[in-house]
Amino acid sequence: MPSNLPPPSLTTMSWTVLSGAREALRDGSAGEPLRNARDALLAQGRAVAALAPVAVTDKPDPGPSGEIRDFYAIGKYAWPDPEHADGLPYLRRDCLINPESNSGRYDKARYDEMVERVRVLALGAFIGDDAELGGGAAALLRTWFVDPGTSMTPHLRHAAVLPGVNDGAAIGIIEGAVLVEVLDHVRLLEADGHWRGADRDGLRAWMADYAHWLRTSDFGTAEGRMVNNHGSFWLAQVAAAAGYAGTATPELVADLAALGRTHLEHQLGPDGSLPEEMARLDAWQYATYGLRALATEAQVLAGLGVDQWSYATSDGRSLRLAYEFLLPYLGGAEWPYARVDQDEDNHAGDHAIAAARIGAIGLADPRVADAHRRLAATGEPRHVVLAGDVRQGVDA
Repeated sequence: MPSNLPPPSLTTMSWTVLSGAREALRDGSAGEPLRNARDALLAQGRAVAALAPVAVTDKPDPGPSGEIRDFYAIGKYAWPDPEHADGLPYLRRDCLINPESNSGRYDKARYDEMVERVRVLALGAFIGDDAELGGGAAALLRTWFVDPGTSMTPHLRHAAVLPGVNDGAAIGIIEGAVLVEVLDHVRLLEADGHWRGADRDGLRAWMADYAHWLRTSDFGTAEGRMVNNHGSFWLAQVAAAAGYAGTATPELVADLAALGRTHLEHQLGPDGSLPEEMARLDAWQYATYGLRALATEAQVLAGLGVDQWSYATSDGRSLRLAYEFLLPYLGGAEWPYARVDQDEDNHAGDHAIAAARIGAIGLADPRVADAHRRLAATGEPRHVVLAGDVRQGVDA
């Protein structure tokens, strides 16, 4: 990255940590955990780079719209009715994931694979100075978002189909939550010249259209009224997409800032707990996911000049209070509420790590940073890289 350019504005990771870790690896001063994580990430990246890009057009048949480029997936909690031979109408079983939702018939597993590959390749390219991995990440992004023959149409109208009941639901917009993180990886690629020109312009146009759909469609406006993790991630998606596209007007930013303040009022209990999330069957996964959502929206807003991290309601509810509530459990204390452990698509660990990482950035609280480092050490190599060089005391 040219030294005369300002550092990119990131939401889910710290530029200071990543650039510091890269310099430590370059000059040989990095500690063994970071070196090992870098090597493991590069090995993963080289394996992934050899694979053909995945596309939304890879599914065997189009969904309800008849358009192969429309994202199509059943809700992950959608199950066939055992009382009927054809399974219709499907039933929703909260927090219990149907493996069918990750089958090749639908786009969810393909989409998740694209996101995971971009994570590995973009972060590996940055931390390992590896242009081949950067090119691999660019090919994935180009296929999914830019190429007119394979790119996904910029909406999630059919992302949470309940067969026999509907052809999509507003709650399917939650699938776009990971796009905030994808855009962070895009900015890492841009910093080293791996994503530019027509590719960058095409992704900006896609994000502009997606932000517009989120704000104007029936599904989008319904999701924007939600007062749980769905509402927070809707806000984060709009802010991140419009911010990248250059369509985040002062009026839009002001509207999002006001909405974000209501999320703290409605989602947090007086003690900083997240009552609606913790009432779910898997209270641990949804408490950490809810905190991750609130932190993500606050950090996206911070990039647009809005300070939600220091905001408190009239009765003292704030992001800092939410972290005070969950910090003991992020630090390893036994969770006294409900939780569900299942092999199929359970990301509670990732949610806890991400919530701690974003909180460490936004709150600059050493206790949250320490919790992040401890959690990251138990995660994938990318989590270790995103935590920085602990031996050198790099702040999270």
